[in-house]
Order: sequence, then structure tokens, then C-alpha cells
Amino acid sequence: MRRVTGLLVALALSQAAAAQAQPGSPVDCGLPDRAVRVEGAAPELAHRLCAAAERGIRQLDACGLPTSPTMTIDVVAELTHAGIPCLGGHECGADRVQLAAPEAFERALAPDSAFRALPRPEFYDSVLVHELAHAALDRQVCADPPCAAEHEYVAYSMQMQSLDPAQRARIVTAARGTDRVTETRLNEFIAFAAPETFAAWVWVHFSRPENGCAFIGRLISGEAQLGLGAF
Repeated sequence: MRRVTGLLVALALSQAAAAQAQPGSPVDCGLPDRAVRVEGAAPELAHRLCAAAERGIRQLDACGLPTSPTMTIDVVAELTHAGIPCLGGHECGADRVQLAAPEAFERALAPDSAFRALPRPEFYDSVLVHELAHAALDRQVCADPPCAAEHEYVAYSMQMQSLDPAQRARIVTAARGTDRVTETRLNEFIAFAAPETFAAWVWVHFSRPENGCAFIGRLISGEAQLGLGAF
């Protein structure tokens, strides 16, 4: 992670840019080594996303997942995929991630979602880290369906790592089967059918001493696989 002085300068620059912007005006975050820009957000939200992006990028760098030198964070009124509300998205091959506006999160989250137990700002910021992880991984490995479980593993491990430990524990505690997590069970069906469960299982697996960022490296190299490929 960069020195505190560098982080404070970046935060000061992003705050100054946000203060001068009108709601929805693009905001340049002023990061020292990445050209990160927030579009479509009111100044207060843009400033917070700049800070979250800074933290997320440092976290990804530390795990061997460098993001693009340029990145746009696009906040939109609502996101859908196949007619289903989404929280965030990343278009493969594009240096851009999208987040649904904060008010859209309430509509997108299922009533019984374990994520509802998290404070909204922290959860919102964690979704940004999730999408930044997808964008970083897109630069290194395939994004086609055979790699879906691997992509989601990386994205959820980084999202969960970005959360406060107490908030992370809420997700893990709410999930079933955390005592039986295997690489075979970490498959794309669970990732898309039960995302909160998948997130919890990913964290249980990722946090084992033998895994962590080293396991992500093995996924990227093809040495390790998930789902049926783990047999």
C-alpha cells in the first residue's frame, strides 16, 4: 500500500475536484498512479467512490491484480441483465465499471439477502471493489463461461476482504455449508444462484493459510480450477 502521505494527497485532490463539480459532473479522482474518473454521481458520492477506488486498487495490486492505468466508474440510475436488476457490472475489454445508483440497491437486493445486514455505504463500496477485480482479471485470463466460477471467486474474495471483519462475519455466519467448502463446490451454479452463499464460501476458502492471493495466482496461471475442473 502507498505511504499515508500519498493517500492523503489523493484524497485531498479528489475532495477538491468533487467540491467544484455539479451533481452528475465527471470527477477526476487525482490518484497518483491511475487515471480514475467517476461519472454520473453527485459530488459527495463521487468523492467517496474515489476513496474506495484508491483502497480497492491498492488491495488488488497487493494481490497481483493490477488494474488498468485508466478507469472510469460510471454511476447509472439502474442496471439490469436479462431484465434482472444488478448492483454493478463490467464490460469485458473496456476500462469502465458501472454501479447502480445507491437508491437502486434497495430494489436490486432480495428481501432476504444477507447483504442487507451490511451498512449501505460499506456494502456499496465493496461492490465497486468487486467490479474492479473483474476488470483487473479481465486483463489476465479468459472471461468466457468456462471461467465464470474463477472470475467470481476473485471478485468475491476481494469484495469480502474489503469489508470490515465484523461485517464480513455477518455474511459468513448467515451462510450454510461453510464447514464443507471445497473447490468443487465453488462452482458457477452456486455463484449465480446463491451469491451470498458463494461469497461466504469464497471467504472461508480464501482465508485458509494455504490459499489467499497465492491461490488466485494459481487460478490465473491455470494451475488451479474450480467447479468440475477441480476434479
